[in-house]
Amino acid sequence: MSIATDSETSSVEARERWPRKELRRKGPSEFGYRTAERRRAIVAVSLLCSDLVSAFVALFTADGIFGFSLTETALTGLPVLIGLFYVSGLYGEDTLPPGERVRARLLGTVAFVGTFFVVSGDYLQPSVWIAAACQGALVFLLGYYAEALTRHALIRRKLWAAPTVFAGSGQAIEQARILLSAIPELGLRPVGRVSSMADLADMDRPEVEFVVTATNRDFVRVKNAAKFAAFPPRVLLLKSEPQPTGTFLGPETISLAAGQDINARHNRLMKRAIDLAVGLPATLVALPLIGVLALLIKAFSPGPAFYAQARVGFNNRCFRVMKLRTMHCDAERLLEQYLHSNEAARLEWERFCKLSRDPRILPYVGKLIRRMSLDELPQIWQVVRGDISLIGPRPFPTYHTDLFDPEFQSLRSSVPAGLTGFWQVSSRSNGDIEAQKAQDLYYIRNWSIWLDLYILLKTLPAVIGARGDR
Repeated sequence: MSIATDSETSSVEARERWPRKELRRKGPSEFGYRTAERRRAIVAVSLLCSDLVSAFVALFTADGIFGFSLTETALTGLPVLIGLFYVSGLYGEDTLPPGERVRARLLGTVAFVGTFFVVSGDYLQPSVWIAAACQGALVFLLGYYAEALTRHALIRRKLWAAPTVFAGSGQAIEQARILLSAIPELGLRPVGRVSSMADLADMDRPEVEFVVTATNRDFVRVKNAAKFAAFPPRVLLLKSEPQPTGTFLGPETISLAAGQDINARHNRLMKRAIDLAVGLPATLVALPLIGVLALLIKAFSPGPAFYAQARVGFNNRCFRVMKLRTMHCDAERLLEQYLHSNEAARLEWERFCKLSRDPRILPYVGKLIRRMSLDELPQIWQVVRGDISLIGPRPFPTYHTDLFDPEFQSLRSSVPAGLTGFWQVSSRSNGDIEAQKAQDLYYIRNWSIWLDLYILLKTLPAVIGARGDR
């Protein structure tokens, strides 16, 4: 029985249902909130140390290149940098969304560069502007990737995201659970799901920091019951649908739909400007590599080095994406034979639309190119042409999009498709259909230019780490 269908629980009933034996045995002085506070302190100190080390490395590097006065710059600019990061919540809230973390880091870096100008006292020399820009880029990029490595280490030790229990049932709860399980960077780590008040009593543990509910009724009842817990968690009300403009979301609300309208004219123009700014130089850099890879493909397999595949894009428009060929020319026949003779592979294909052991892929060169996503390089030119955007939901073949429900298909096609996206840099090949849906839904409903920047920054290590298609 779900919480929503239980009879109203009085304070007396809640007190009886939420056991206090842990409190009597251990006492709040030994546990209480100390487990959560210790976890948050470790996260804050780790992030602070990460920023201090990366900032000093950036300063030493800039000093060696441009001859800066390291001591003067560090003493005046570094406190501004760390102070603004602290005020922005980089050290106090591990539930700060990834896009907002990038925004806070970029604004802090801009303030740091401004401090450098004040200290230098020379605003007109071109060399000062170039030096300041390079210094700011080093501070931002080294700081971002140092934070990413620190966050990865904290996630592996289950310290980054707060342990969270989901109370209730329904589509919103299930999608939120899938999303937060797939993306621990969002700051909440699902450790259980309960459907009755009695089950919730069993979750009275000091390490549980949050309980997420999906309805106002559940929120009130769980909050009242939590008052009598030995280790009372914070109760959050989930908002999974976009809220009207100007709606105030209080501290006891978690929203998975708090973004901007990606299709607003100024947002589309901004995305297009970024596509061209990144796509044009990237095309020039990629051309020699594409040529080398094409020759390798020809050496391993007769036939064309490129192929075009029909995909479903913006406004359900079908178009053809260009890719380097990584499969045998008779790939469809090989796939049909393999799925017909292998039941486990057929079930894997139905769940992921991918195979861990794909008979279609060219030996050696095909696997390498796919793992590093180098087969997508020709699509950079399609970004410049405007066929797709740099960041957005990945355009899938029809057989893939047909696995989604019609409502989500419509929502997904209402935004520009992308060369890379939130799902690609998060789950990659490990995400099934439900994980893809949850992550694409999060991107569409939480879009901001900062989220695009986060995805762009995360794409490079995802490619270098060879976490692409298997």
